[in-house]
Amino acid sequence: MRAGLKPSEIEDMTWRDFSLFVHAYELRERGEWERTRLLGYIQYLSVPEKSKKPIERWMPLPWDKKEDRGRDLTPEEIKNALNFFDTWKQG
Repeated sequence: MRAGLKPSEIEDMTWRDFSLFVHAYELRERGEWERTRLLGYIQYLSVPEKSKKPIERWMPLPWDKKEDRGRDLTPEEIKNALNFFDTWKQG
């Protein structure tokens, strides 16, 4: 297994132990991706260019903060949008 455990070792774990192991593995992977991005970004910064993208835009990672996409729709707005879609779909 990629995480370093044999199937028999996984079978002997409790659910709690397995969950903690998976969480720790994910944190380690995340750290490795952050390090890889930082090393690549340092290389990117060494290339002459007028403007540079921030590191999060240069190589976005799934856990980076997402852009604010506005407020959530109210139930009334959702209902109106669904009605509009149904009307449009029927022609």
